[in-house]
Amino acid sequence: MRVENKSKRDLSIDGAKFATLWLVVFGHVLVFYDIETPSLFNMVETPVYLVDQLVRAIYSFHMPLFFILAGMVYRPKDFCLKFIYTKVKRLLLPALLVFVCFMIPVLKFLGYYEPLTWKNFVFNDGLRHVWYAHTLFCIFVLNRILDELKIPPVVKLLAAAVVFFSHPAFPIHGLTGNIIYFQMGEVFGKKFNCSPVVWLMAGGIFLLVFNFGAIHLTGQMGQDLYDLTLALTGSLFFFNIAKHLKYHFHEQLGVYLLHPMLIYLFQSVLKDKSIEAWPWIISVTIISFCMAMLLTKLYHKVISLAFMS
Repeated sequence: MRVENKSKRDLSIDGAKFATLWLVVFGHVLVFYDIETPSLFNMVETPVYLVDQLVRAIYSFHMPLFFILAGMVYRPKDFCLKFIYTKVKRLLLPALLVFVCFMIPVLKFLGYYEPLTWKNFVFNDGLRHVWYAHTLFCIFVLNRILDELKIPPVVKLLAAAVVFFSHPAFPIHGLTGNIIYFQMGEVFGKKFNCSPVVWLMAGGIFLLVFNFGAIHLTGQMGQDLYDLTLALTGSLFFFNIAKHLKYHFHEQLGVYLLHPMLIYLFQSVLKDKSIEAWPWIISVTIISFCMAMLLTKLYHKVISLAFMS
């Protein structure tokens, strides 16, 4: 899939974001069919072929890859306050708007809503899929402040590594385990775009660690190394495949925010029906992604018309 690149964007990164988002939607559908993974409810009572392995594999690197990609394109040009204001307007406010106006009503309708307070919104606690937007916003703000203090990217990466392995009791959820990936994206950037020998080797390491690493890497440090290795090798392998899409995807945030509740609604309708798992896994993935994209396009259209009038 190719589009004309009028803005001189790196479309390989856009293509990787597009493919990774499909992976996110697919993974969110799969958990309903994995009896070992906590979800709102399970669609099956017995294991479905390949589902548990795919859930483990996808969840080991899909969100780290999103943070890596965000770090790759982090090149702030605006002064600090304007940068933060832009991120509030384009990232944080849309996420909170979707959470309040769409996620909460759907969860209440399905009977799974748990009341929240202002502390949940401030500290990113219990916000379900909005956690990513909240965490990314905090990482952007922290990086922009550190840039103002003239802290080099390599020093930020080293600090993030210390945070990752030391597990400090940080009040805002989501930061300690994910900021390292953003900083890796900022520091290494285009080095993720590597030769086939390198990314195929990364894929081989991923398979080895995925299948045997948990046995040999024990304790907290071992678990951290296990998670980090899977996240980096899986991201490197998947990025170098997905980069060839070269597709600028305008609806990324909207699809990410809207698709979970669409999946919940579809699965709640299907949960009492005796159906084959894999046809519905594929169908719900495609329908949820496409509907979320259409709703996002509609939102952008309404906003543009409102500002034109």
